[in-house]
Amino acid sequence: MIRALGDAGKWEKSLTVLETSVTRGARPQTLAFHAAMDVCGREGRWREAMTIMKRMQEAGLPHDVTTYA
Repeated sequence: MIRALGDAGKWEKSLTVLETSVTRGARPQTLAFHAAMDVCGREGRWREAMTIMKRMQEAGLPHDVTTYA
């Protein structure tokens, strides 16, 4: 869903979906964070991408090669 929203040009909504899932207690998978960072990268929103990376770390999810791609 995050990637689909980003593909539709709705990057802000895609970040809202990720944030809502985190604040409601869901533990998003690494893939969800990667999708959100990819959306931000395609939109030139590097600050938001860095914030997502920090949130990923706070959630205890490991960074891998895709995280930094």
